[in-house]
Amino acid sequence: HPLLYWVRRATTCLTEGKIEEAAGCMQRITTVLSSEWARSGDAFKRFDADVSGQLEPTEFKYLCAYLGWGDEEAAMMDPDGDKHVTLKEFQQFVES
Repeated sequence: HPLLYWVRRATTCLTEGKIEEAAGCMQRITTVLSSEWARSGDAFKRFDADVSGQLEPTEFKYLCAYLGWGDEEAAMMDPDGDKHVTLKEFQQFVES
């Protein structure tokens, strides 16, 4: 993950007693994660055409095609196999 650098840097700064620099790293991590969370919610809403709060199979198919994801990614996004993807399932997949 792109934030791994900042996590490692924050850890090193803490180990070296550079508290202010570590706090800056943590702020950067928090900002990026908040932005990613918001973007994933926006993408989900864009494909949730019927505003049901979950992606139906057709909506899900369009989302996967848009993102360039195949069957493997699709299966991982629907861990319970109910053929519907909730916002929570989508965000958990994006975060992993």
